[in-house]
Amino acid sequence: MKSKITLIIFIIMPLAITLTGCQKKEKIKKTHDKPVAKVYDKYLMMSELERVIPDNLSAEDSAYQAENYINKWIREQLLVNLDENYLEDEKKEIDRKVEAFRRSLLIHTLKNKIIADRLDTVITAEQIRQYYEAHKQDFILTEPIVQGYLIKVPLDQQDIIDQVRQLTKYNLPGDIAKAQKILQANNDMFLDFRSSWKSFSEITSYMPFSISNPKYFLENKRILETTDNQFYYYLRFTDFLLPGEPEPLEMAKDQIKKILQNKEGERIFQELENTLYTNGIKEGKVKLFY
Repeated sequence: MKSKITLIIFIIMPLAITLTGCQKKEKIKKTHDKPVAKVYDKYLMMSELERVIPDNLSAEDSAYQAENYINKWIREQLLVNLDENYLEDEKKEIDRKVEAFRRSLLIHTLKNKIIADRLDTVITAEQIRQYYEAHKQDFILTEPIVQGYLIKVPLDQQDIIDQVRQLTKYNLPGDIAKAQKILQANNDMFLDFRSSWKSFSEITSYMPFSISNPKYFLENKRILETTDNQFYYYLRFTDFLLPGEPEPLEMAKDQIKKILQNKEGERIFQELENTLYTNGIKEGKVKLFY
């Protein structure tokens, strides 16, 4: 009785020489693709070997890699054939799961595409405000945030330091503007975050030492004036929020915008799904047998 398995394997070294020669040329379309091995009704073709064997290998190295690939391919085909006979019931379940996963992946990809296409949907400031007011509990701070300004001046600029100390004494807007102008003219640091929220840790990272109790400092001091070996530092916090409090709207608005855009995409996808279902039944594309 003839064996069910037919293996056709050519001499490896001539094959490797052929592969090496082909790789020296530009990849051209093969008009006479030849089989290298066969297991049952499955063929391994020369063109597949050419794709997996790297360029610029010697004939010996090409032979080694070709032989390994051929042997691996043969073993895989034999195992697959064994699976089909030995795991007939399990294979049906695998096929069912693969098809279910494929459908789920296609639907998920379609939904993401529809949502992505809606990212340019105009979300108004009023929509964002309304969502924020209704969902403040979803935007709770986990660290302190602050507003204010930070000044940093080299110690050898004592005249600048004296002017800055005088102008920041009462924190008057006009005086702070003058201090800012002086510092900028001398290329000194004036970090202005009075109209934007920053994390406490980000701002204090500019200081020569850390503040161990942010809550106590913010509630009782808010001003820090110090020096190290090179610089004079002046830090004033004009406002702050502590962990456990809701984020301010201006911090949460970008996240809220994305949430609303995603909700709009979900709504459109649901409408599409319902329309397809209704039309499918009306047009006879869907039939229910109950």
